[in-house]
Amino acid sequence: MEQKLRQREAQDRDRRRARELNRFSLHLLAFVVVGAGLCFVDFLEEGDASPRIDWALWVLLFWGSGLLMHTLATYAGVVGRDWERRKLEQLPPPRVDGSGPRGNSDPGLEE
Repeated sequence: MEQKLRQREAQDRDRRRARELNRFSLHLLAFVVVGAGLCFVDFLEEGDASPRIDWALWVLLFWGSGLLMHTLATYAGVVGRDWERRKLEQLPPPRVDGSGPRGNSDPGLEE
């Protein structure tokens, strides 16, 4: 029975990891495809008499910073569910009276 539980937990963990990798791959693909399109449109606007502003690069810079955070979450474990779980394990257990770092210190919110 316990072995089946561990096997199911391992399968769930593998499914979550595969889902994370799939989402990251789609994010990266969208960044490349849309980024190429934005750069192409930006390049076509070069014929205008107005001063040249590479607006597509600014979009890609900010989107790229979000992609960097997604990369860190997916491959380095810097943020995400696993990071949250590890941090919760590092905290001391909640006190019986409900106060403390993981307890409810507001008596008006007690159940």
